[in-house]
Formats: sequence, C-alpha cells, structure tokens
Amino acid sequence: MLQSNPRGTLALYFILAATLTALIVAGAVAPPVGAGLLVAFMAFIWLTARPQHTRRLPETLPQVKSRMVRPRPTSQAQEATALARPSVFTNDFMLQDIGLIVDERSRSGLSLRRARLTSLDDESIRPYVVLHHTSYPRQVLLRFEIGDASGHTQFVYEMEHMLRPGENLIVPDYRLRLRGNEKLSRIGTWDLTVGVDGHTIGIHNFTMSPSISERLRVMDDGEAALPYDEEDLPLSLEELLRQSR
Repeated sequence: MLQSNPRGTLALYFILAATLTALIVAGAVAPPVGAGLLVAFMAFIWLTARPQHTRRLPETLPQVKSRMVRPRPTSQAQEATALARPSVFTNDFMLQDIGLIVDERSRSGLSLRRARLTSLDDESIRPYVVLHHTSYPRQVLLRFEIGDASGHTQFVYEMEHMLRPGENLIVPDYRLRLRGNEKLSRIGTWDLTVGVDGHTIGIHNFTMSPSISERLRVMDDGEAALPYDEEDLPLSLEELLRQSR
C-alpha cells in the first residue's frame, strides 16, 4: 500500500508531477485537459497523503451520533414525566419507560407480564423503570413508592444503582403481594412514584380492581339490600330513558 512506504509515495508524486508538467509544457494536451489532470493529481495527493485516522472519521461519526441521540420514550413514560414535572437535575438522563410487572406462579414456573390494569387476585406486582443515561457512569439512589387509592403508601423500596451510558433497566427484587393481603382493600386509581437521589422523575397511574371473591360478595350484598321489588325496576334501556325524561 502507498501509506506503508512514505519514500515510495514521495517518489511516485515526483514522477507523476514531472510527467504532467512535461505534457503541459510540450503542448501534448489541451489547456482544459491539462487543468483537469492537475486537479485530479491534487485530489490524488490529498487522498493518499492524509492520516489514516482522518480517513476513518466519516465512518466513526455516525456511530458517535447514534449514541448521542435519545430514544423516544413510551407514552406511559411521557405521561409519568409530565405528572412529576422533573427539575433540571434530570437533564443527564431520561425516563424512557415505566410500569408494573405482575408475577404469577404456576405449575409451569414463574410467568411475568406487564400490566396497567391489576387485580387483588394477582399474586404480586413490582415496579420497573428504564432510564436512558447520556453522561458518564455514576451511582444513584432510586426510590420506588406505590400508593393506593386513598393515598396510603403500600410499598417503598430504595436501592442503589450504577447508571451507565445508554439504557438502564431497573427492577427491584422486592414485590408487593396482592393475593390474600388483608391490608389492601382500596380499589381504584393507584400511583407509582419513582425518584432518583431525592428528586421525583415519574408518577405512573394504574388501576387496581377488586378480587373475584370481593365482587361476588358485593353483588350478594347488593341484591339483599334492594328496598324494592324486581317489578319496580326498568325492564329495558328504552324504559329507563323514558322514565328519566
């Protein structure tokens, strides 16, 4: 290769330059052709004489750019970020995803699924976040907190994590048990709050529905507490609308 022998490269440049000069002086080529050959010769010198790392620069730049571009967050992450209103503290990382994982044990083993609609019949839930970090690695303290529909805290977990450039999937080892947990009775809209180093970065809302046994009990109690006969009830939607006029 030309780059592996600098002396040979210089000799080649000299021979080509002398040949081109002789052709132009002797009038062997027309002036426009000579000018074109001169431009081509200068381009050849630039391409072969530039350093190797300079040649590789265009190949490297797209890779560096792709690392700097932040991925698009999920709709849940965008909603959670808007509710949290994070401060400028979070400029070096972005909440890319947030949600809940439902754990279910069966004869075939442990099955996992992501869910925003949960039930007290589910075995257990645990939160997760995906943070996209754009700076140097650093250790942070994360706090996961789950509050029920009445505002009472039902789950708190703190953990240290080393944020690295790129995506960071963070899932606590601890779970909130739902099935058979007598402390949990408030159904409705619950919220998952995630904080980093004391700053809230996301608030994720999800729905907690009652267990099947609780639904059956409510249905039984409701039927027993009816103060009127079935014949007093509207027989159809049309009749109900007609009575409301």
